[in-house]
Amino acid sequence: MNLINQHQRDIPHPIVGIGHSMGGTQLAQLALWHPRLLDSLVLIDPIIQIPNPSISLAGLSTKRRDVWPSRGDATTRFKKSKFFQSWDPRVLDLWIEHGLRDIPTELHSKEEGSTSDQRATLTTSKHQELFSFVRPSYLARDWESFNDQDTEQNKDCPDYPFHRPEPPKIFRHLPELRPSTLFVFGKQSEFSSLERRQEKMLTTGTGVGGSGGAAAGRVQGETLDCGHLIPMEKVSECADVISSFVGKEMRRWRDQQESFKKYRENMSRRQQITIDGKWEEKVKLGDEYLKKL
Repeated sequence: MNLINQHQRDIPHPIVGIGHSMGGTQLAQLALWHPRLLDSLVLIDPIIQIPNPSISLAGLSTKRRDVWPSRGDATTRFKKSKFFQSWDPRVLDLWIEHGLRDIPTELHSKEEGSTSDQRATLTTSKHQELFSFVRPSYLARDWESFNDQDTEQNKDCPDYPFHRPEPPKIFRHLPELRPSTLFVFGKQSEFSSLERRQEKMLTTGTGVGGSGGAAAGRVQGETLDCGHLIPMEKVSECADVISSFVGKEMRRWRDQQESFKKYRENMSRRQQITIDGKWEEKVKLGDEYLKKL
């Protein structure tokens, strides 16, 4: 938000926010903070729900390996891993290029006595990744006087000692989402069961300040035959549904801008900056209401 505000001339409207997983969650929060900043949203399997969505992710990433003898060794292992078999090869190559860094790092020091340490580690450590997934609720937070834990989030596993307050909070505010929204779901995603897909489609944009929702043609959903990692697995299919949505949104935006321009052109400058002729008469209704109190 600050970047766009600081560089408004370089980032003109219409602005479309596209985010996957946690990125989609963050864009939805941004749109709730600043309803007119983004004109449209593409939320790809976003983490927006009440049940704690990160239980499976946190467990897997905690056990994740994060140091390899060399970049070449890491590359070989990644390409043989079952986890990466469903990825588009182009995406995997980019991930290997940018997802690894050489040691030493702050976390991993150079091996003593070694003149040519070839080891590689993750560009973003698994620890930082885990901190983004969940927050520990088993640690005393004496410096904080507020409680950000959602009582409903872990109701199915009340003893689970981790939480993440944003997904349920944003879910409850989906009715207020103003930008047109395209949801791209993964059919096999653990975060997008039929129930989870339906609740997003039925509620998004339907409240006060919202877009009007699916009934007004402002919320759409597409489900692709893959898991949660849609942009990594279904590159072309994902691009196709997004480009189709964005094309329609650009036409809608241009029509809306043209209508507003004509409306303003029919007004004098004085009319544009002052209350209209009926205002004084209409505002008297408020005085009559106050007299009855």
